[in-house]
Order: sequence, then C-alpha cells, then structure tokens
Amino acid sequence: MARGPVVGIADAAMHVASLIATGFSIATTLERSCIMAAHLAQAYGMSGFCRKIRAVDLAVLDLEDPSSESTARITHRAVEQDGRGAIVLGCAGMADLAGLISRQLGVPVVEGVRRGQAD
Repeated sequence: MARGPVVGIADAAMHVASLIATGFSIATTLERSCIMAAHLAQAYGMSGFCRKIRAVDLAVLDLEDPSSESTARITHRAVEQDGRGAIVLGCAGMADLAGLISRQLGVPVVEGVRRGQAD
C-alpha cells in the first residue's frame, strides 16, 4: 500500500526535533498521556534527546478556547526550564498551534500531523 517508510506522528516529530535541536520537550494535553509519551520516546530511541514531558491538563477540545493560557505557560516553561531546544507537540489536536507557539517563543515547534510549513 505504501511505497516508502511509514512512521507514526510521534516518531516523526521526535526524530525531526532531534535533527534540528540538541534536545526537545514534549507538550501534551492531559497528565495521563505523559507516561505514553515517555514510553514512545524510549521505544523510538529518543530518551537521550527528550528533556521533559509536560501536560497542560486541558481536554483536546479545550485547546480551541482562546481564553485558555495553559498551553502558553507550559511551552514557556519548556523553553526556560528545560533549556533552549525544540518543542514537540504531543497531541494531534495541538497541530494548528505550532506556528503561533514557535513565533511567540522563538524556538522550533514540531508536530507530526500537518504537511508542509506551519502557519
């Protein structure tokens, strides 16, 4: 069916982040997804690049609420406390936020869902 390698979105995002920065933090939605993100980083051989996994404790649908500041807080901490590097968005529902967060923080923000350039 596929004519080339097929990888999952987390695998793709972590590998790209490891190529463009010396390390990355993962920002995800709910605390319960942090354990899966850690497991995936281990499985993909990315544990050495993954500095921290942070949850914003927001449901996916709440990400569309402009009054929510949780995503901004956690990504700022990822830059300030974890060291400059890249941020991997650990939820497909965050994909549309990549360009905005990258411009605000001045660091690469990687997500494994969208094709092409981030907004």
